[in-house]
Amino acid sequence: RTATLGFLNTLSVVVIFLGALPLLGWDIGEKECIFLVASVGLSTDYAVQLLRSYRHTRGKTSRHGRVRGALFERGISVVSSGATALLAGLIGSACFFYHIYQHGVFVAILASSS
Repeated sequence: RTATLGFLNTLSVVVIFLGALPLLGWDIGEKECIFLVASVGLSTDYAVQLLRSYRHTRGKTSRHGRVRGALFERGISVVSSGATALLAGLIGSACFFYHIYQHGVFVAILASSS
């Protein structure tokens, strides 16, 4: 069950990124393909951290208790990482260099959708 949730999370992040490409006016080139591959890895990382903690929470038998345990154990790290990535993406998206701008927008989309 948790593997299915992780897969659906990763799939939704990839679909959001692919849907954002035409809205941003980007064609699928080398950079965008690299961004797409990176989005799979980064979104999987966020999901796996929380799902692993949920699965291995000890002493909690109810779903509510396992969610609380997972969020208590790993939640602050995942949220801090996501907030830092979002801030970095917003700063990068304000850059005048197109490559850094694209990378910043990609990181901001990924952090906000993961």
